[in-house]
Amino acid sequence: MSVVIKTTALTCAAEKASDLVLLGPWCLYPGEETPAGAWGQSRFPLFPTPWSRPDSVKEASAYCQKIYDFVLPQLAENLNRVLGFDWKVKSWEMLLDSWLLIFIQITYERYERLRQAVAAYPDALLFVLPESQCRLQSETTHDFIARKSEDDFFNLSIYSGIAWHFYPSRVAVQNDFGPGRDAPARQKRGGKDPAMAKLKTEIGNQALQFLFRKGKKIILQDLYHFRFQDFWALRRALPRDTIRLLPGGPSGSGLETRYDASLRRQISLTAGFDDFSIWLAGILPQAVPLSLLEALPRYRRQTRSLWSRIPEPQAVISAIGWYYNDFFKFAAAEALQRGAKTIELQHGSGYGWYDTYFQENLSRNKDVFFSWGEKDVPRRVVQPFSNPYLARLKDAHDPREDRLLFIGTLPSKYYNRFSNWINVDFLEDYFQRKKQFFSALTPRILGKMSYKFYELKWAQEVSRIKADFPQIQIAPAKPSAELIRASVLVVVDNAQTAFIEALVMNAPCVAFWNPRVYVFRPESQKYMDALLAAGIVYHDAASAARQVNAIYSDPSAWWSRPEVQQARRDFCQRFGFSKKHWTEDWQRHFGQGSAYV
Repeated sequence: MSVVIKTTALTCAAEKASDLVLLGPWCLYPGEETPAGAWGQSRFPLFPTPWSRPDSVKEASAYCQKIYDFVLPQLAENLNRVLGFDWKVKSWEMLLDSWLLIFIQITYERYERLRQAVAAYPDALLFVLPESQCRLQSETTHDFIARKSEDDFFNLSIYSGIAWHFYPSRVAVQNDFGPGRDAPARQKRGGKDPAMAKLKTEIGNQALQFLFRKGKKIILQDLYHFRFQDFWALRRALPRDTIRLLPGGPSGSGLETRYDASLRRQISLTAGFDDFSIWLAGILPQAVPLSLLEALPRYRRQTRSLWSRIPEPQAVISAIGWYYNDFFKFAAAEALQRGAKTIELQHGSGYGWYDTYFQENLSRNKDVFFSWGEKDVPRRVVQPFSNPYLARLKDAHDPREDRLLFIGTLPSKYYNRFSNWINVDFLEDYFQRKKQFFSALTPRILGKMSYKFYELKWAQEVSRIKADFPQIQIAPAKPSAELIRASVLVVVDNAQTAFIEALVMNAPCVAFWNPRVYVFRPESQKYMDALLAAGIVYHDAASAARQVNAIYSDPSAWWSRPEVQQARRDFCQRFGFSKKHWTEDWQRHFGQGSAYV
């Protein structure tokens, strides 16, 4: 019987007569029809992850950054030539960076994982798609990151392309993999009408456009948890001619453009510096999202009216837009051509904290990064900057019920970024740690637990938890911060944004995570050591449960201890900076006569 390295969750008839080696945990989940509790079960061996050592993640990230730095100038030169643009490289970087770096990381991860598996099984076959069916196209950066990177067929296309190029003698073409399925995205529960939500968003955008219609200096888009009240406060804090909100551009199916193979053939990247980078240079032109190539002439036409109103923009500011909003990124690139400064506002955890974090790599190409507390970064302008969302959360804990809130997280189905956070290779370890924690709680406390989860159907999170602990209640479909505010005690099993939110809100909090997954940089370790000493953070799930058992009768008595509060305050000052009068920071940096206006 032939040995076959199975690369994705898709199946084919020939697998039934083969001994399989599963390349990653995603192969254990062939579809949503899998019976509850069957996830993680297989009679076939699972190939060990190449990324079990934290150093391996850091090394891979650095290698991908090297390729990024090598390829970007070539892409910029080619795109200027085929599109008739005259942008400098940094402008192209503003547009391409998040797609390009993540695409490099994804393809290198697939290449290295497969390379090690082929070396370990020298006689194994690789079931692949025909070369003509290896499709790497996506519509937008958001489509690529949120959907394609987790799609089985898209990943099979990557693995097939690698196999055809590097291991042609091992390939065995299969034509019955079936249609590719779009990956089930993280789904928001709550039953809101999508059409009504879209209408409200559009009305709100129109109102904000009117509110900031006189702005001529700063372009603003996609901030982090800004409410209408926050925009109104910003409008009152700064002169009327300061800020203009960028109108929304076309995205997804609204692009109204088609893949142009002849245009892409004109993009010719020179050879790389090793086997992988040479192969990557060959496939990049076909993989560029439509919104970053075919849609650019349309974007240019749509921004002409903007530059007639703001001929000399002085700054472009966003938090989330730098990663996902291609129309904003195009406008930012053109603003940079006109002399504007690029400014990124922090959103979420990881910055200045994780030892390796891909979003921090991307933030380094901006002129200024306004952080949640990090500062004094060599060779970068990084300054603490108060966020209205964190300002609302500051000391906002107000428990209304005797409930324990447990907040989990889940990784992407496929390994798609080199960062020190939970990834699919550690998913079984992650679930085992949950089980150890729940098993060590007293029955009374377990019965008072509300579980906040991410609804990813492929992981079957809820059915796995409820199968072993049916008394656990599922938390209402509300934002984490709202649930944290009302809960008497919060438990977080990850070092991500919810953990920062709980500490900023001053909610009694116990956290635990695998230190091999969440690896922190040396300069942040003293803050983590203080949280460990205070009994807030644990590396062992059972020890965290014993702490919860000990303090649950009166969490505030433990939480108010001086050493606990000091550890919390020090952490928040560095990683969750906030103050009540947050508009003061905007006035200082963007008011009349300030550094950027």
